[in-house]
Amino acid sequence: MLSQIVSLAREADEQPRLSLLYAYNVLQIVGFCLTAMILLTAWLSSKVRRSTAWYLFMTGWPLWCISHSLIFGYQTVTQGLPSKSIEQFCLLMPPTFLMQQCTIDHRLTFHNLQFHFALSAGIRQQRPPVWVDTAIITVPIVVWVVHFSCVIAVGLEDKSRVVRASNLMHRNLSYGTPATVSGILVGVTAIAMLIMEVSVAIIIFKNLAAFQRIRNVPGNHIVSTSMIVRISLFSLLPLLTLGFSRQSLTTHHGGAEARVSIATFPTAATLIFGTQRDMVRSWMFWRKDQPSTRGIDPMNETGAGNC
Repeated sequence: MLSQIVSLAREADEQPRLSLLYAYNVLQIVGFCLTAMILLTAWLSSKVRRSTAWYLFMTGWPLWCISHSLIFGYQTVTQGLPSKSIEQFCLLMPPTFLMQQCTIDHRLTFHNLQFHFALSAGIRQQRPPVWVDTAIITVPIVVWVVHFSCVIAVGLEDKSRVVRASNLMHRNLSYGTPATVSGILVGVTAIAMLIMEVSVAIIIFKNLAAFQRIRNVPGNHIVSTSMIVRISLFSLLPLLTLGFSRQSLTTHHGGAEARVSIATFPTAATLIFGTQRDMVRSWMFWRKDQPSTRGIDPMNETGAGNC
């Protein structure tokens, strides 16, 4: 009788966890499809132009979804598949840091463009310094390679340390040193993000009249209010992702709800960056092209209106 009660209790506890697991898997698949669609649209459509940094940034999302899906079908298996565990663990965190670093780089780009607009109060778009463009491309790649190398070295040194998380959604290390290192990186990144947000807000506030005057000049390469809102919203998502990831790495009692919320971020990124005007117009194949007199995405390389 007692064993039956215990068995029923375990089943009752397992069912919500499995439901969250299925929701998590579906969100990863949906996120991958949507972000891949955005990337393919930007790549194939002549109406959409994006910079190399934008492609590097957006590529992080489907890569992240792929890394989380490496153990689909084996998430409830307690034994076996050590190579799958190692592979998934090694790929799990680097895409997250790749996205976060790229977000900071885009904030740097936005900050520089906005800085030039505010100070010059002109109608001509000015490019950031050469070293900024170089950093936008190289820094995320360097960060990803270094972090990936460190994680794979730790995982391969002792495969027995790579275990299934209690929420069933991913593999993890059974000791906390890598989590501590990740936590330090999270803190540094969060501070940099906050500094960048405050800096941009101060620049806009101090030069609000000039910004509004420039923004209302038709036909000029300007940063629109819509794009400012989009970038600000999006810059918060990877920060939340890192915070949730840190919480999941340092707790051994689940964190399933946090992981499900993390899985919604690729879809949210698609809604933010996939609803720009030029992107939507590229899907409306039945409509004729209309010249735009609005501003450009600061992450847009050549200047197609997409607010």
